Amino acid sequence: MKINKWMIFAIVTFVYCGAIQPALAQQVRAVQAQVQHVNGTVIKGKLRWLPASRKYAVISVSEGGREIEQQWSPSEVAKMQVAAPQGWQALIKQASTSPDAALPKLNSIIREYKMLQYDEAAAYYAANI
Repeated sequence: MKINKWMIFAIVTFVYCGAIQPALAQQVRAVQAQVQHVNGTVIKGKLRWLPASRKYAVISVSEGGREIEQQWSPSEVAKMQVAAPQGWQALIKQASTSPDAALPKLNSIIREYKMLQYDEAAAYYAANI
């Protein structure tokens, strides 16, 4: 069987779309937060960490419904209030009663909340399991 460049292209595309792209999309999920800039501006919306540029993506929604994304460096963030992950209190209790069941969810929070407060708490609980 002769393998040509189109077969290789199709296989690579299939692997990228089926495996790699969903993994990347999961890592860049934004979480609900309220962020205050050092100039006093307060934005309530979504927040995520951009590791390549080492900045926060602050996403707000305009009156017309459009998402507006600004990039702030950590030195520009005066205050940050991040919404707790869904089921956070129950997960903390589960980590003390059945640690093996809590570990996958803690690892997920560590990835999703990177540089967004709850990553450190989740890492602490995961390390103590």
